[in-house]
Amino acid sequence: MASYSPGFVDLSGYQSIDLDSPDLPAFSSHSSEASTKVDQEESKHTELKTVLEMKDKLNKHKLLEKFLEKPDPLSEIEMSLKLKLMSEMLLG
Repeated sequence: MASYSPGFVDLSGYQSIDLDSPDLPAFSSHSSEASTKVDQEESKHTELKTVLEMKDKLNKHKLLEKFLEKPDPLSEIEMSLKLKLMSEMLLG
């Protein structure tokens, strides 16, 4: 028998495990829980993204309304922004 250094464990008496064996326990319950959590996170992310997109669109709409209601002549920048907002609403 070979001598071993202190602090090391003798693993020569342990059996080897065939990793391809169908008798190994499945860990699908853990992976399904993890996948469910990931799906929930993706769903929350998608919902948040949708809300933020709607809020952005509403803000642009309100800004365009203010430009259209303004009685004074618009500055060059305001006119440019107004035209941009109108084209965005018509195209998309």
